[in-house]
Amino acid sequence: MGTLDILAIARRHLGTASSLFYAPEIPAKKLAAARAEHAVHLPESEPILVLYDVTVLGGGDEGFLATPERLCWRNFLATPRQVQWRELDPATVVVAGPELRISGGQLHLLPSGPGPARLAAFLLEAAAAAAASGRGPYRGEAPAGPLEDRVVVRLARRQIGDLRTVHYAPSIPPRKAEAARRVHTDHLPPWEDILVLHDATVFGGAAEGFVLTGARLCWKNAFGGARHARWTAVDPTAVVEERGDVRLGSERVVIADETQARCFAALFAELARLAH
Repeated sequence: MGTLDILAIARRHLGTASSLFYAPEIPAKKLAAARAEHAVHLPESEPILVLYDVTVLGGGDEGFLATPERLCWRNFLATPRQVQWRELDPATVVVAGPELRISGGQLHLLPSGPGPARLAAFLLEAAAAAAASGRGPYRGEAPAGPLEDRVVVRLARRQIGDLRTVHYAPSIPPRKAEAARRVHTDHLPPWEDILVLHDATVFGGAAEGFVLTGARLCWKNAFGGARHARWTAVDPTAVVEERGDVRLGSERVVIADETQARCFAALFAELARLAH
């Protein structure tokens, strides 16, 4: 999609509001704050075309923004998130009364701004336009494993959704990715990108939990050592939820939540099936 496309779609569906800004009339301070907040996944070369500021004092670092490539958002005290237009699954955009949900997570809105139905219409048309344009793959280079990066991320979003403890590339906080790499340094090559990270630590240190790459699943349970399994070595039929955890044959990934464990087990099994 070009710049005029996304602006036209946004103006058509979102209209005007005191908290809503369109390029080139987005205040410089708000642009700078939004870029800083989303620096981990927002390239400097991507123009911010739409900015919706939900902060009380107008800081611009909470709310959502749209570029020709993606939607970025951040709720109060939450981790910045993003999804590329071509990766946005229309089935995950849900209006639930006064709320708008994307992949199960809420996108906070102001009562005075565009409502959830209007925002949903904008997201769906933008995603449809991106799909119709036939834009390229999630990554340009060859995959590091049997699974393409975009496949892993897309399936993970579909199976897991928006959980506070789960982060998707390219929105994984660098300190969490670095902590996970240190834990799994013996079996996680530096050329394998971490595509999904589940942080099971209490204080967000990411030393426990699991990470997914195109080649493998890596995990570390509390009081246990770092473990990994290549997708080609995982038997899909042996991946099951058991007592709130995920069992992979004789191995166990501790989740301690039955609902989440079922989602994770379904994802691991599907990735293993695709890799064979």
